[in-house]
Amino acid sequence: MMAITTIEQLKDHLQSAIELEHSTIPTYLTAVFSIPQNSVNEQAGQIIFNIAVQEMLHMTLAANLLNAIGGVPQVNTPGFIPSYPAYLPDGETAFEANLMKFSPEAIQTFMEIEMPASQEKGVSQVPRRKREGLILAKGDTYPTIGEFYQAIKDGFIYLAERYPNELFVKDSSRQVTPDIYDPADGGEVIVVTDLKTALLAIDEIVEQGEGIHDSIWNGDDVNFHQPEQVAHYYRFQQIVLGRTYQAGDQPNAPTGPTFPVDWSQVYNIKTNTKLADLPQGSPAYEALEEFNFAYSKLLNTLHDAFNGQPSLLAYPGPGSDYMSAVSKTAAVLMQTPYPGLDGVFVGPSFEYIAATSSTNK
Repeated sequence: MMAITTIEQLKDHLQSAIELEHSTIPTYLTAVFSIPQNSVNEQAGQIIFNIAVQEMLHMTLAANLLNAIGGVPQVNTPGFIPSYPAYLPDGETAFEANLMKFSPEAIQTFMEIEMPASQEKGVSQVPRRKREGLILAKGDTYPTIGEFYQAIKDGFIYLAERYPNELFVKDSSRQVTPDIYDPADGGEVIVVTDLKTALLAIDEIVEQGEGIHDSIWNGDDVNFHQPEQVAHYYRFQQIVLGRTYQAGDQPNAPTGPTFPVDWSQVYNIKTNTKLADLPQGSPAYEALEEFNFAYSKLLNTLHDAFNGQPSLLAYPGPGSDYMSAVSKTAAVLMQTPYPGLDGVFVGPSFEYIAATSSTNK
C-alpha cells in the first residue's frame, strides 16, 4: 500500500471515493423500485432507500473534499457508472453487485458491500470476508474500504503539514452547504475548508457505513447531536432478521419491534437489464431509454452542482426534479413486460446517455 505524498495523488483517491460511493446507489435503488406501493415490504424498502440517500450524502462529501483541494469532480461520463454485474470500485472480488429485485440474494450482497472493517487488535463482532483490496487507477491497493479512507485521512494530515498554505483552496464557493442540501435521514453536509473539517467529513462517511467503535451505531448522535441511527450493515441485517435494533442492543442481536418481509411481494424484473438487449422501438426499449435519460440528467445536475453550481441541489430544484423523474420512469419499467420472457418485467439499467434530452431523439 502506497502512502499519499502528493496533492495529485490525493485528488486521484478522492475521485475514486466519489465513484465508490456512487456505485452502490443503482443496486440499492433497483431493489427499492421493485417493491410495489402499499406492499408489506414497505418498511424494508424505506430502510434501503434511506441508505441510498446517505450514499448520496457520502458522494457529496467526497466531492466537497475534492473541491477543497482544487480538484474537479467528474460524475457524468459513461465510465462513471459500473456496468452491472460488476465488482464495485473497492477491489472486491468475492462477489459481484447486480441490479436485481428485492430478494434475499440482494440483501446479502448489500450486507457484503457494507460489512464493517476489522477494528483495533483484529477484534471482530460480525462475520468477515476476505477482501482483496481497493485498486485505484494508478495501482494503489487497499485491503478494506476503511483502510482506503484511512489512507486519505493520513494523506490530508501529511499534506496539510507539508503545504500549510497550498493544500486547501481559498474559494469555498464550490462547496455544497447544509442549507442547500439536507439529506433528511441523518448526517450532515460538511463544508470542507481546512484539515479539521476534512477529517470530520471522512469520519462521517466511514462511521455511517460501518458503525462507530465497532458498534451498531453510526455516530450521528456524537458528531451532529442527532438521534442515534443504526449503521448501514446492521440496517440491512434488520431486513434479514425481520426485527429492528434499539438502544442497548449488541451486534447481531436486535431486540426491537418486528416487521414483516415477504420476498414474493415484488415485481419480477429482469436482473441486469441492458438497453442493447431490447428490440429498438419496442415499449420496453422506449421505457428503459426514458429511465436512462432521467438518470443521466440527474448525473449531469450533480456534476454541475459539484463544479460551481451547488444551488442546483436545493429543494425544490433541478436535483429533486430529476430524482422524481427517475422514480416515475422506474415505476413504468416495473410494469413493462420484458420481450420474450413470460411474467418478467424490465429492470432499470442505469446507463449514461450523453445526449440527455429525450425531446431531441
